[in-house]
Amino acid sequence: MTLFLLGLGMGVGCGDGDDTPAVSPRATQPPQAAKTYGREVKGGRVHQGKRLSIKPARSMNAVDVLPALKDELGSALGPLAARDFVIASQHVERTPARSTLSHVSYRQARDGVPIHGTYLNLTLRADGTGGSTLSASSHHLYQEPLVDTQDRIGQERARALARGALRERPDAPVAKSEKVIRSIAGALQMVWDISLAGRHERVLVIANGPSAGRFLTLDDRVFDVITGSVSGLTVSGGAPGAPGGAVVQTSLPHARVSGTGASVNADAAGSFSIDVPRGSPLQARLTGRASTVQNVAGPNLMATGAAVAGVGLVFAAGSAGEQQLAQTTAYRYVDATRSFLEANGLEPDALGEPLPTNVNLDDFCNAYYDPGAISVNFFLSGGGCNNSAIDSVIAHEYGHFVDDRFGGIVDGGLSEGWGDTLACLLLKSPLIGQGITPDGGLIRTCDNDYVYPPGGFDEEHNLGQSWAGFVWHARANLIGELGEEAGDALARALVLPSFPSNAPDIPSAVREVFLRDDDDGNLENGTVHWASLWAAAEIHGFGFALTSDTTPPAQVTDLVALQVGATSASVQFTSPGDDGFEGTPAGYEIRWSLAPLDDGNFAAAKPVSAPPAQPGGLPVQAVIEGLPPASTVFVAMRAVDEAGNLGLVSSNLEIVTGAGVEVFTEGFESDPGTWSADGLWHVTARRASEGDRSVWYGQEATGNYDTGSTNAGVLTLPVIDLTGVESPFLVVDQFIEVEGGDFFDTAEIVVTDVDDPANTAVFPRTTAWTSGGFEPRLESLAPFAHRRITVAFRFDTVDPALNEFEGWYIDNVRVVGESASTCAHATCEEGAPLDPACDPCVAAICALDPSCCESSWDAVCVGEVGSACGETCPGQGCGDGVCAPGEDCSSCPQDCGSCPTCEQSVCEPGAPLDPTCGDPCVSAVCAADPYCCTSEWDRVCVAAAEQTCGVQCEEACAHDLCSPGAPLDAQCDPCAQSVCAADPYCCNNSWDRACVEQAASTCGLTCSFDPAAAALPREGARR
Repeated sequence: MTLFLLGLGMGVGCGDGDDTPAVSPRATQPPQAAKTYGREVKGGRVHQGKRLSIKPARSMNAVDVLPALKDELGSALGPLAARDFVIASQHVERTPARSTLSHVSYRQARDGVPIHGTYLNLTLRADGTGGSTLSASSHHLYQEPLVDTQDRIGQERARALARGALRERPDAPVAKSEKVIRSIAGALQMVWDISLAGRHERVLVIANGPSAGRFLTLDDRVFDVITGSVSGLTVSGGAPGAPGGAVVQTSLPHARVSGTGASVNADAAGSFSIDVPRGSPLQARLTGRASTVQNVAGPNLMATGAAVAGVGLVFAAGSAGEQQLAQTTAYRYVDATRSFLEANGLEPDALGEPLPTNVNLDDFCNAYYDPGAISVNFFLSGGGCNNSAIDSVIAHEYGHFVDDRFGGIVDGGLSEGWGDTLACLLLKSPLIGQGITPDGGLIRTCDNDYVYPPGGFDEEHNLGQSWAGFVWHARANLIGELGEEAGDALARALVLPSFPSNAPDIPSAVREVFLRDDDDGNLENGTVHWASLWAAAEIHGFGFALTSDTTPPAQVTDLVALQVGATSASVQFTSPGDDGFEGTPAGYEIRWSLAPLDDGNFAAAKPVSAPPAQPGGLPVQAVIEGLPPASTVFVAMRAVDEAGNLGLVSSNLEIVTGAGVEVFTEGFESDPGTWSADGLWHVTARRASEGDRSVWYGQEATGNYDTGSTNAGVLTLPVIDLTGVESPFLVVDQFIEVEGGDFFDTAEIVVTDVDDPANTAVFPRTTAWTSGGFEPRLESLAPFAHRRITVAFRFDTVDPALNEFEGWYIDNVRVVGESASTCAHATCEEGAPLDPACDPCVAAICALDPSCCESSWDAVCVGEVGSACGETCPGQGCGDGVCAPGEDCSSCPQDCGSCPTCEQSVCEPGAPLDPTCGDPCVSAVCAADPYCCTSEWDRVCVAAAEQTCGVQCEEACAHDLCSPGAPLDAQCDPCAQSVCAADPYCCNNSWDRACVEQAASTCGLTCSFDPAAAALPREGARR
């Protein structure tokens, strides 16, 4: 989804602006959004059998279900009650393991108005006694929401504003108009959500409060990202009109055939019977039960013929060019995708009427699903790409449509994953978009190794790879276990029901696959095909999805500043753990704001790069760049674990940045000197931040920028020399009141490197209005440190409509930075102790090792530059001839010499190893367990090496000794040999749970039965 204006883009209806000229007071900090909720919570888990006296059914009202689960869902619900939820979707299914699962998805609401993006999803399992047990849950909720739900705009006025925003006529038909609560600039706000017929944009009109009547325009088309170069398409396995694929004559099921006084649809094989006079004309169109194809670039394709026995109506016969093939290919694969889903259990009624399918749009290198117009759309060739109506791309976009049909697109990453997954399952190929480039290039592959990141924070197409990859690898494993036909069928049966169950995010979808494969309601003892599914989950980092972890990392309470400059600061804190203070969190989230932060506004603050997570209890340093100079800044943070549990926001660290080095300043108190302007830019006394004047894009006579036609202008500052300046920052006082929407009234700041004009940064408008006065706008110029730059303020109305707003004022422009390091010597040079105030890197190192700033800056201090500051010293590293701290014979034999040879690898059981053989892992393991170096390097030692040293040992055996599965070769491991000597069944028939227990007792292995640590399936009849 694209929200016009990267921040908050707003406009107002005609007559809503402030026409009173006034000299504004000095710029103040932007007003903080009103606190509209207590805390945002998100997570998911497996539940261990909370029984309910509710029979899984399609009627699962919140008032009947949630009170019984208050204890189980306490951390998610908090003070929320059943009245705060409405049902979004429900689905009951019979799983391959013959269990009955009931899925219900609730949306959080306030006074009956749904809150966008929220969900509470529950999966219940029938227990055979008329009741059910809670198996899994996922949630994204706002606790203690405080939202004004009184409508002060009214539906008709909201529709009128929406029509004006989209430049439509006053009677333009409305496709959808509903009230909804959305998070806007960090606050929950009720809006009218309006879509007009035939338009993909949507308009959100704020329904109450001081901004009532202002609107946001958003574009939530779901695009498929396509990059690359020139053409290469055909009907199957390529792109229309390009070489590389196979243009074949195929049936077009369900196409509409018309004749004299009659119309019919062909059947699934493309055959039809129609009652018309012999010899009369027949006509077929690409309209069927699945899609209606529209050629945007020209006339729609038709097939004609005379009504005679055996007549063949052939589309694009003799004229199979790009535009014709795009139409037939799109029709064929939309129909094929829908038929595939229906064949796999999705109800035809749930998929609705024929889907508008638009091809040959005048654009290139993309395709998209439009949830406003409910259509799929494909582009012409051009711009280095072929026509995007490719089989797998068509199926991908249809996947977005299906996701939208079942409860709406809640999670963009999951929706992208659904698109890829559906294409790969339909075509039985992992390749997405093959043939989009002339060399046969593709967009993505389901056969990937992408690992789901902590908390699920990544670009949506990247995240989608984890779901598609998990499904593809689970399918491959099931095929290996059961054979091609049975494995593929089971994969479809385990995965595709998560469409109608409305899985809200990727971990929930993975969790549902295991629940469908389970036959006794207890994931702790595994599932029927656990080994195949678990192996796929491990590849993509989904072990956490099968845990019942609800314990978040502890709150950070000791966030302190080590050094504060004008535009940067270094901070330190003690790392919390994964669960409270135990373990290692998955990551940190650090943000800053000009007002104090808490759980209710943290997500709206400015994020900064965070260092890698460290074990609980260890000190962690972070360098924050891009802070505004001469300002009071509040910094806070929280940790997240792999299950997505968020720790509480830390205490605020309040810092005051220095004034820094003022490189440039311009207050526009005099006429143009070194700066220049054109268009409507001019010096004015109408408003000012400091002094008496500012520069304004507007007209003195009218108080707006409406000239009756499209207009534009550029204000350009003189060359600014940043030589010797670190972390430069642009500070601008601005007053702005323009139309909201990304396509109109653009107000950009453009920074250009004078000596390398290709090095340009464009900062788009961050808001369409300020709150009645000047406010500072802050942009980091760090990429331009030590360069010479120009700064331009570029305004363009784009069209002549809705230009009655006051415009854009600029005043008190400053470029501020920090002087280059004043340290006595470089951090990469040994010498006298350094002053921690001379550089943030020095401050970070001396916080860890005070001797560097008290005694001497020696080789150890130099060696810490890389780990503490992320910098690399010239000549530092392996190969510089010095065995430096952090290097040894194993990591750098060039500098430290060769290591003694160990008897065998730490991954191989065998004779005891010598702790001095040169492998640090051996000495670490033997320090904890001397048996490994005095008696035998057994499986326990191998496991200790994996845990202690982080090595990944490839098993010589077909599978791990702690995992049930196929029989093992007795020669693959000494432990397997011992077990099979006592119980030959383990190497002849099956390595079952008894074999695992024998391995644990005989060889001293620690075999966990927790699902996150290779849980064991139950035993069947053994012998």
